[in-house]
Amino acid sequence: MKRSSLESLEAWLQTTGISLTQVNGQRKYGGPPPDYTGKPPIFGCEVFISRFPRDVYEDKLLPLFQQVGVLYEFRLMMNFSGQNRGFAYAKYTTPEAADAAVLLLNNYPLTKEYQISVVKSTEKRHLNLIDLPCNMEEKQLLCFLKSISPGVEKLYLNVGSRDKLKMTAVVEYKSHYAASMAKKVLSEGFLKRFDFPVVVKWKRQNIQTEVSKDSSDLANNGTTSQPKLKKKLARLPPNVINCLENKLCPTLPSECPKSEYMQNERAQVPLRQILKPIGIDPVAYLRDLCFACNMKAPLYCTKLQFISPDGYQYFTYQVSIPGLLFPFTGTVAILPGSLATVEKEVQAAAASFILRELGIYK
Repeated sequence: MKRSSLESLEAWLQTTGISLTQVNGQRKYGGPPPDYTGKPPIFGCEVFISRFPRDVYEDKLLPLFQQVGVLYEFRLMMNFSGQNRGFAYAKYTTPEAADAAVLLLNNYPLTKEYQISVVKSTEKRHLNLIDLPCNMEEKQLLCFLKSISPGVEKLYLNVGSRDKLKMTAVVEYKSHYAASMAKKVLSEGFLKRFDFPVVVKWKRQNIQTEVSKDSSDLANNGTTSQPKLKKKLARLPPNVINCLENKLCPTLPSECPKSEYMQNERAQVPLRQILKPIGIDPVAYLRDLCFACNMKAPLYCTKLQFISPDGYQYFTYQVSIPGLLFPFTGTVAILPGSLATVEKEVQAAAASFILRELGIYK
């Protein structure tokens, strides 16, 4: 553990006036932070951070993650030696901020040797209680759980089918933190209070598994994973679906005023052939493709989220194509320039991504 890291942390705490609380193997900021007046964040606002050095602390991590959005809480896992355990949780006030953190900070070079991992947290809130006596009443059990583990919201009892003398229960907590704290005390609590052992395990949840899978795709690809093409085009006419899935260009309507790259004689020509010439503008090409499919031009929404130390500006984008069920979203790094130039570059990168998603552009 480097002394300079601890000295840097102490100096940062004194300068900023930030307060950190040590609780059960973790050091916490916020929850809520000072002067916060909003409601507690909903499910989907938390990210899981890992792959950073053991001598990196809040003075390096907090400012980085605060640049993406408003932090409601930040928890750094600690061991008894004073080093971190290599992972942390950051909870934002909105799910959109958490999504942006994954897009912008996953694989971020925190040091020369370490690129941090940032994915959406599964936020498990349900515990399985196994081998409960079958004669235990729900009211009695709920009262006991609330007395030793704050944050209990619901209790579900299930009499075991293999052993009529035992039953299981699922306890739902208001937060992952409350559930994780309960997991540490419930087994010993049952033993002391009722003189019998109870097995306590995390309950697997399908919804959270899906969230974790989507976050993994996001982390690996740098963009949000898109639904399959048929789902995305479910509301379009069959000829349009065939056009895009077969990678063929239909005849361009003669009344279309902005056809720059597609001519009538190119009908039924694979789009990869049309895109071969150097200098093709992907924004104009995507627009013309939409016109060819009798759809309106794509709508671009871009937002600057983060500026890295090397000067790159990281933008998130959302492109909505009228008629499609879901927008295309992602992130792109652009070198600084004039506002108009940067905006064009972000739109070009977004259009290129969409064309690649459709399998018609490399």
